[in-house]
Amino acid sequence: MTVFQNRQRNGEWRYDFRLNGVRHHGPCVDPVTGRPARSEKEAREHEALARGRARAGQTASRSISRPGSFTFGQAVALHIKSQVGSSAQHVANLKLYGRELLVFFGADTPVAGIGQERVDAYRVHASEAPVQVWRGGPRKRDKAPGKAGKIERKRSPASVNHRLNCLRAAFTQAHRIKDPVSGQPMLPFPPEVKPVPAPKRRPAPMPDAELFARLAKAPPWVIDALDLARYFGLRRAEALSVTLAHIDREERALRFSGSTTKSRRDEFARPVPGGWEVLNRLARQARARGVQHLVTWPGRAHWRAWLDGKKPKDVEWVPLASIRRSWGTTAKAAGVARGHRVHDVRARYITEVAKVASSATTQEAARHQDPATTARYTAIAGAEVARALEAVPRPKKRA
Repeated sequence: MTVFQNRQRNGEWRYDFRLNGVRHHGPCVDPVTGRPARSEKEAREHEALARGRARAGQTASRSISRPGSFTFGQAVALHIKSQVGSSAQHVANLKLYGRELLVFFGADTPVAGIGQERVDAYRVHASEAPVQVWRGGPRKRDKAPGKAGKIERKRSPASVNHRLNCLRAAFTQAHRIKDPVSGQPMLPFPPEVKPVPAPKRRPAPMPDAELFARLAKAPPWVIDALDLARYFGLRRAEALSVTLAHIDREERALRFSGSTTKSRRDEFARPVPGGWEVLNRLARQARARGVQHLVTWPGRAHWRAWLDGKKPKDVEWVPLASIRRSWGTTAKAAGVARGHRVHDVRARYITEVAKVASSATTQEAARHQDPATTARYTAIAGAEVARALEAVPRPKKRA
């Protein structure tokens, strides 16, 4: 058995295996959160990730032809190959960032020859690179109204930091690889890659007045998605992707598989009062429509007729790719000048939980990896409680 529980270390799960004659052993820890495995199933998942990292490291070591020849292109490729267990979208994004890095630094450039000055120059270059954004929605460009077209803006700090993180990870891979002759790291002293300061947006829970005003103008499928966000604290993409298979009737919750979550472990989205009834309603609706997704719409060909009450018989209910445009339309229809985001509906769920639960419970309900993220919502909930207490009559003094 390559996975076992060490009783001498308080039941810590550990892995111990050999790969091409090399022994690899250590604790079964989630590489993303640093959280130790809590079951044999999780331990086996962590062990599989460790095998993937070990296999990628051995492949990279064999690819080095001679001392000092390790290139920047090899470092970037090694970082991308090491993403065992990552989502296809994440790997695709890394390849996008990698292509830009290779153009700037050069794929054949020796990684040891990239100095701090060159790294700082890329940091400036990435921050000032223009981004073209299409305005006009999904309509064809030749039929878009006059306001549609391309606009140019700079990248957001978060977008720049994604690229800098990829660069930093490539240097880390080069530092880990040993010269086959000297045994020294291919990059003994990695340059410092400083992130770009990014403003942290404070949570802005959706107020009931705005939410109800916009729901009154929203199509039924948008209301269904927002109900999942309101009662289960789902993110926008999660609400649109929920299917009948996600319903766990024993737990009375939605179960998300570890293959689809950021934490790489199974997560439960649990409802506030009224949520289970909403979920059952959406489940019955999905079965009646003959689909698996809980949130569906009648498609481009029939949605207007459906809203007009005609309800065509040949409707094929399909999943929604996005509700961004519909959400913006509800703001205009309801006369909301500066509307909240869909994510702020989830923020309301989290702050309401924070009012009655501990920080640890709130973090579990919100499915946050970082307690610091939950703390931002807890602080807002605490401020609301404090304001409410100010309205309580002062206790009478004892006579």
